[in-house]
Amino acid sequence: MAEKRKDSKGRVLQKGEHQRADGTYHYTWLDAVKKRHYVYAKTLPELREKEQELQKDILDGIDTTSGKITLNQLFKMHMELKNDLRATTRENYNRMWHNTVEASAIGKKKISDIKQVHVKAFYADCVKAGLKRNTIKLIHNLIFSSFELAVDSDFIRKNPAKGAMENIKQDAGEKIPLSEDEIKRLMDFCINNGTYSIHIPFLTIAIGTCLRCGELTGLTWGDIDMKNRTISVNHQLIYKILVTVASSMSVSLKRMLGKEPYP
Repeated sequence: MAEKRKDSKGRVLQKGEHQRADGTYHYTWLDAVKKRHYVYAKTLPELREKEQELQKDILDGIDTTSGKITLNQLFKMHMELKNDLRATTRENYNRMWHNTVEASAIGKKKISDIKQVHVKAFYADCVKAGLKRNTIKLIHNLIFSSFELAVDSDFIRKNPAKGAMENIKQDAGEKIPLSEDEIKRLMDFCINNGTYSIHIPFLTIAIGTCLRCGELTGLTWGDIDMKNRTISVNHQLIYKILVTVASSMSVSLKRMLGKEPYP
């Protein structure tokens, strides 16, 4: 009868368990295609906890190997599968991810290793960096939906982003628009200032139409209908790239000039 393998403390090692030269442990197993995988731990009890989790995942049909992809890779996969996004929306999502998540520790972390505490810590870092709750909420939506894809695909058991926004407080105060007096003072200042007078047409349209910045900077002369006195808003400027979007609307020049009330 073969002698049972033991660790340095005399404990019997089960099949697949090994003690390394530095005293730590690893467990090895073969997947369905006979590819070998490893799990590491500092202690034998910790290793056996990981073994139990692994066996439970296998029995429940969780793809333990796919859980090794990073959050960045998962997001890329998620975006590739989202074929119903407008070009501008996709660009905004990718830009936001690049600016916030991509270079972070959580972005480079394997999705199987990400817990809710890691997601909460990332959001806390966003707050410290000065990001507003609404911005963090947008980031959360991208992270949450990416993890939902992983859960639905049996890459991981549950979504670690679920409930991670609970401790992020609402932004204080509400946005207050300029009063009529403030608008008049702003326009008078620009009119009487040689440096800023060039911005008067821009400010006139911005104040009169309430267009978003991207829509406003994306306007061209082709969007102006002098005969019908309307402005056609059918595209916007994003990072110096003019992108046409499906939706469009017209803004009355009379409304812009304050001669027609908003509905």
